[in-house]
Amino acid sequence: ASITTTEIEDWRLNVYESDPPSLSPRTIIHVTRCLAIMLGEAHRLGYIPRNPAAGLGKLAERPSQRGVLQFAEVRALFAEDSILQVQGGNERHRALQALRRAMDSLPFSEPDDLVFHGSRRDVPLDHKMVLTRLYLALSQIGIDDAARRDRAISFHSWRHGLATQLRARGVPDGLVKAVTGHRTDAMVLHYGSHFQRDDYRDVLVAQEAMLDDG
Repeated sequence: ASITTTEIEDWRLNVYESDPPSLSPRTIIHVTRCLAIMLGEAHRLGYIPRNPAAGLGKLAERPSQRGVLQFAEVRALFAEDSILQVQGGNERHRALQALRRAMDSLPFSEPDDLVFHGSRRDVPLDHKMVLTRLYLALSQIGIDDAARRDRAISFHSWRHGLATQLRARGVPDGLVKAVTGHRTDAMVLHYGSHFQRDDYRDVLVAQEAMLDDG
């Protein structure tokens, strides 16, 4: 009953601005929502006169910079002759190019069976297992855990890499957005920060031409 709105807001701000951050903005939002539900129930039952967590403003999320894989690394991950070594022989984790092959290799074939099943046929594959398999595959092509963390490579890097390479090759931003599923132009424009040196080859050629003419 002694908790006030100001105290909750101060706590959120202190955690949000801590250096280094102790919780991500998304986690702070989830925690605050949980608190609001608890206090809302206390208010409903008459233990407190009002819910001090109701009506709190939103926190701006700080999306972390994600790395992207180079073309040679993508080819190494999905090469036909490397499936056993790189992907551990697990076709499901190579399903972007071999979904049908993965479905044919499943021990279950009923119409309602899951393609990406976990330890049981009726349980989806856990996201932690997906990441574990990706990290193992990356290590097989020379990207160890230290390098992966340094380059901020994650499963989401596939999407970032595709958007970056499409923009680097002159695909219109509207089409890039349609392919990747991004909802705003601002998110598509963000991928200019992921370009590699080779992506700017045309720019370098143009600059050299201008200097030669000068």
